[in-house]
Amino acid sequence: MNVDPSTFRAVLSHVPTAVAVVTAIDGTEPCGMTIGSLGSLSREPPLVLFCVAREARSHPALRTADRYCVSVLAHDQSAVARRFADRDPDRFRYGMFRLHGLPAVVGAAAWLLCARHELVSGGDHTLVIARVEQATHGSSPPLVYHRRSFRTLIPA
Repeated sequence: MNVDPSTFRAVLSHVPTAVAVVTAIDGTEPCGMTIGSLGSLSREPPLVLFCVAREARSHPALRTADRYCVSVLAHDQSAVARRFADRDPDRFRYGMFRLHGLPAVVGAAAWLLCARHELVSGGDHTLVIARVEQATHGSSPPLVYHRRSFRTLIPA
C-alpha cells in the first residue's frame, strides 16, 4: 500500500511537535534552520535526534558540522521560527548570542549543546543523532507546531 504524500502530511500535522532552531558553524559562518523533529533518543549516553531535509540550504553544513546548538523556542518566538525557516540572510543579525562559540537564540525555552554522534540516511532526509554535552532550560513554556500553526501549551 502506498500513502499519498499530501494525506501523509495532513495526518502528521495532527501530531504536535516542539519547534527549535539548530545552529552550527560552517567554516567561519553561522548556519542554521528551524526544525520540528527534535526528539530524545537515549538517556545514557544522552542522545537527541533531529531530521534535516536533503534539499534544505543548511543540509551540507549541518551534515558536516561537529557541534550543534539546539535552541528550543519559547512560546512567544514564532517570528524566530519563521525567520530561520525562510532564507532570511539577516537571521543571525539580532536576537542571538554565543553559547560556547555556537549561535543560540536569546530567550529560548531551553538550549542543548551537542556533538555529532551519527548520521543516518532516511529517505529524503538525514537523521542527525547528537550527543548532548550541556543542557540548560529557562522558565518559558515552549512553542509547539500543531495542525500547521504555532501554538503554546496551556497548563492543565
